Amino acid sequence: MLYLTEETIREHLRWEALVRAIETAVRREDVVVPRRLSFDLGSTTAASPGRLLIMPSWQAESTIGIKTVTYRPDNARLGLPSHGANYIVMNARSG
Repeated sequence: MLYLTEETIREHLRWEALVRAIETAVRREDVVVPRRLSFDLGSTTAASPGRLLIMPSWQAESTIGIKTVTYRPDNARLGLPSHGANYIVMNARSG
């Protein structure tokens, strides 16, 4: 498995080019982009519950992508980011 850090991605990808590539890909007829799944994480201690978002997409013969996002609004008072995200890319043919 290859893991790329945020710093590595920022160093090698231009934001504008990445946005254009994503916009082009999700408009293709052979790319499936279902509605995102959203879950209330709840909390007994936080004033605001967090959320977990799962956003899959795929092209049957090529690639599967899954973006996961966590949202914790109370993190600001702890000096932490409110959002965390990961993107997983897999070969659609071999997993």
